[in-house]
Amino acid sequence: MAERFASGADIAQVSGTITGGATLVLTESAEAWQALAVFNGLALDEIAELVNNPESAILDQLKIDDKKAESFLQIPPEADDFQLALWVASKIWEAQLDATKTALHLAITIEPQAPLGSMIEILGNRPALVFYPGSLAVSFTPRVVGPWVRFLLTLSKLFLAAYPALQIGYGLKAATWTIAFLLAPNQKPDQALADLLRDAREDEFRLKRLDDINKNELQGKRLILLLHGLFSTDKGTFYNFISAWKSYEKSVIELAEMAKAADMSVPDMSATDILGWPHNTLASIDENADELCKLIKEKIGTDGPSIVFVCHSRGGLLARRTALNLCQTDSRYKDKITACITFGTPHLGAGILNVVPDEWAGQLYTLAALACVAGTSQKSLSALSQVLRYRWGGGDFQGVEDLRPACKRGFFGMHKQNFLDRLQGDEIRASHPLAIWAVAGMHKPLDQSGFGRFFSKMEHSLKEADHDWVVETASSHPSSFDGPSEALSCDHFSYFDTQTTTQDQFKKSLAFMIKKLDGATPTISSRSAMKIWKDRLFLYIDDVKLRIGSQRKNTGQDS
Repeated sequence: MAERFASGADIAQVSGTITGGATLVLTESAEAWQALAVFNGLALDEIAELVNNPESAILDQLKIDDKKAESFLQIPPEADDFQLALWVASKIWEAQLDATKTALHLAITIEPQAPLGSMIEILGNRPALVFYPGSLAVSFTPRVVGPWVRFLLTLSKLFLAAYPALQIGYGLKAATWTIAFLLAPNQKPDQALADLLRDAREDEFRLKRLDDINKNELQGKRLILLLHGLFSTDKGTFYNFISAWKSYEKSVIELAEMAKAADMSVPDMSATDILGWPHNTLASIDENADELCKLIKEKIGTDGPSIVFVCHSRGGLLARRTALNLCQTDSRYKDKITACITFGTPHLGAGILNVVPDEWAGQLYTLAALACVAGTSQKSLSALSQVLRYRWGGGDFQGVEDLRPACKRGFFGMHKQNFLDRLQGDEIRASHPLAIWAVAGMHKPLDQSGFGRFFSKMEHSLKEADHDWVVETASSHPSSFDGPSEALSCDHFSYFDTQTTTQDQFKKSLAFMIKKLDGATPTISSRSAMKIWKDRLFLYIDDVKLRIGSQRKNTGQDS
């Protein structure tokens, strides 16, 4: 049942307060659709009057079983950004799994007519996923407690009249309204994220997990290991890929006799195993790689089948780090890991990661959720309640932070290294680079639906570059990597949908994988080799600069 809380009142779902306007807390997704029906056709100041006036009948209106609400299930409102954001939030809430839908509540806060410089403040010890105006931005807010936050709030109000877009700290939004997903009061902190969705999905292909198999179960001579991206799992993500692979595999077998007549080698595709590895993508990539290396050594070993990684998004960076770690600890893995095929992987970093991880993570989760709701991607997305519980349990978004582009080298090469800095440096020093087939995507033109309008309104730093809505094409397919010459016609969440897997560029990726599974010696292109030697030269120069700088510093101290 919906409740109304005055500004500053204690709200159990926040374990704190929301100030700046009255807050409606909706406990069922049906109430969100009912709210849209009630707000339909009203201006924002009229909606603010309904929400903030304790004499209004808004709570009674939300109880009415109004059939008008059903029309909003498919047709987005044509009104302002607030109603569009509420429609999107309602869609996401409705699409949650039954077991997790009831774990979420929705808080709607609208500022009444107030002097310039006021703001909506969310203060509590639970995280939330918050929609707010600007360009319809979205952010995960972590736990927000402590007197220093209140001090910052007081200080920030002195500047908001001159800088209305100012944001200081977490949970502070200079906004006339916010729509926030909150956890139900009976939820508990939890850091277990990886297994959430996988066990709830029907396993159409009976996809086995690397961590669950015994070493003697791998009967084949070759292994395809699937690595998923952020907020997702292997089930669902790769189903269409597996279907396309099996179809292509069948064609290869049927053409085996013709190939033999032409003196072409055709592998025994029946001897290929396919495994997934669900993992917590919000943890650091280094942490994931350490765990995956341990599993590969334990479950596969140097005497097991050869491995080809097939990766979506962040999974490609995990494969690169894992292959590097394995080869550094045991040179026999250089011949064991034959290739890596990546789809939409930010090899050079994700350019939209130009804000704090909480804000980028919030926008990325919303984009992925919309793709699932709209049916343009497999529903492999982690439930929002579980992501919030993970955040509440102390989990950070280091796995998101690791996608930042490598830092530009400053004077004498001095800068704080991030994950991609370290990965690229380690790969340059390695004597056996991994053969990578990198596939990029190009987003389709936006339609005029509610989802399309919402996408276009969200803050996005990729407007000037070719991209798949998350990763720039130049980062998904760097010039130093092999891969199809043209990008796939798809967005970041539909690399494996049925329309994409029939494209010629996708089939070239399957052909590359067939070649590598056939035992072809891992090779790199001439342009890759030139890039590696060029990078080694620059790395050497940077090391010399660092030594010179250190010597000059020491000399100055001695004098």
